[in-house]
Amino acid sequence: MISGLRGRIAELESELSRMGLALTSEENSHDNWKDRTEGDPGNKLFVTPKRAHPIDESTIEEDVVKTGCALIDSRPLTRISIANLLTTLSDEFVILPYSNIDEFVTRYLERPCKVEMVVFNLGSARISENHISDGILRLKLELPDLPFVFLSDHDELRDILDAIQIGARGYVSSVFNPSTVIQSLRLVLAGGAFIPHNALMEITGKTAMLREEECPNVAKIDPPLLHTLTPRELEVFELVRRGKSNKIIAYELGVQESTVKVHTRKIMTKLKAINRTHAAFLGSQITEGKAEC
Repeated sequence: MISGLRGRIAELESELSRMGLALTSEENSHDNWKDRTEGDPGNKLFVTPKRAHPIDESTIEEDVVKTGCALIDSRPLTRISIANLLTTLSDEFVILPYSNIDEFVTRYLERPCKVEMVVFNLGSARISENHISDGILRLKLELPDLPFVFLSDHDELRDILDAIQIGARGYVSSVFNPSTVIQSLRLVLAGGAFIPHNALMEITGKTAMLREEECPNVAKIDPPLLHTLTPRELEVFELVRRGKSNKIIAYELGVQESTVKVHTRKIMTKLKAINRTHAAFLGSQITEGKAEC
C-alpha cells in the first residue's frame, strides 16, 4: 500500500515538474512523515511554484533614488533622443522634456514637480539670443535655487563665459562622450560646477598674462628655458601639457606617482610657472611659437 502510494507520488512529481510546479511535503523525508491527526500521509502534500532560477537575496538591490531633470529643447527629435540616452545610460535620472523654458516654468508653478536641475540643449543657438537669455532670466527670477546646465555645439570661450555670467553651473560641449555628460550632471547635483578643460586652460593662461602685465618684474617665459629640462622632465612636461593627471603620467612612464610630482615641481620652478596649469599653458605657447622672448 505504502509502496504503491510512493510510486503514485513519484508519478505526480514527474508530471508537475513538466508543468513548472513542485510537489512538496512538510517533511523532507518519507520516513519521517507523521500525521498530526489520523489520516493519509498524502493529505500533508501541497503544490508550490517551482523557481527555475532561485532568488539570491544578497543580490536584491534597494530601490534607486531617482533625480528629476527638466530637459529644455525646442527640437522634438533631439529632445526625445537625449532624454532616452540619459535614461538609458543611468537609472538615477528621470528626464522631464519640455519644448521651451516658459513651458517648464509655467507647469512647475502650477503644479510643482520633483525637479532638481534644468538641462538646456542649445544645439547651435547661443545664450546671447534674446529668446534664450529672456527665458533664463525668468527661470532665475521664478526658481532662483534651481541649478541649470547648458549642452551646446559651441565650445568657444566667449560662449562658456556667457554661460558662467548668466549663472549656469555647467557648460557641456556636444563633442564630449555621453559618459562625460552624465558625470558633469552628477558633479553639478553634488554642488560643483563644470566647464570644458580647454576653456579652463585658456582662462588660466589669460589670467597669468594679466598678472605678468601687472607685475613687470616677474620674469617672462623664454623658449630656451625648455633646454634646462632633463629628458625625463621633458617627457613629464609633454604629458602635463596634454592635461594628463599625475597618476596617468606615472602609469605611462612606468614610475611612481610621487616621482612625477617631484618632476612637476622642478618643471614649474624652471619655467617660472605659477602653477601646474600655467606651466601647461606656457608649454603650449612655446610649442606654437607664441611665447614672448
